[in-house]
Amino acid sequence: MAQEIGRLSQGPSAAEYRIQSMERLIDGRSFRLIVVYSSNLDARKQRALDSTLKKEEERLTRLISEAGRNRIPLRIGCLASDSEIL
Repeated sequence: MAQEIGRLSQGPSAAEYRIQSMERLIDGRSFRLIVVYSSNLDARKQRALDSTLKKEEERLTRLISEAGRNRIPLRIGCLASDSEIL
């Protein structure tokens, strides 16, 4: 369970921090691990993900548009009747 630390500065864009401590064995040795969570890092990751998704949407929209311009018109119908095929 993460422990709330709060903000380390008073600015309007100050990050909020949480920490989580745990002990793990690595190669037979005991280590104490401390994980620090930052709300600003989450926001940056979200902006990066949003940017990537927007670029991919634009790329796919462009590809769909190009495919629509290059399609071959299909004619629906029968070229021969069933009796002519036999």
